[in-house]
Amino acid sequence: MKLLRTLLLLLGAVLLGVLLWRLGPAEVFALVGRVGWYFIPALALYTLHHVFRAFALRACVPRPDLLGYGDALAVFLAAVRGTMRAVNSGIVGPSVA
Repeated sequence: MKLLRTLLLLLGAVLLGVLLWRLGPAEVFALVGRVGWYFIPALALYTLHHVFRAFALRACVPRPDLLGYGDALAVFLAAVRGTMRAVNSGIVGPSVA
């Protein structure tokens, strides 16, 4: 499983490199510049949302000592990913999901 994660991470890095190569760094920086620094507070709020939802999930477990925070966060993120896949499959079609 760890090898698969490493391979997927490398694949994502290669795809990011191809994107930067095809668009050019100037275009990417121009697009980020259009967004401005507003993405940092938005990213922070989105991250805090997930952090607190994982805490809430852990608090709902009858014996929280059996469920670590990392496991609760992993379960919550897997559930979010599954939900987004279901939403996206209805929008763009099942082949993408």
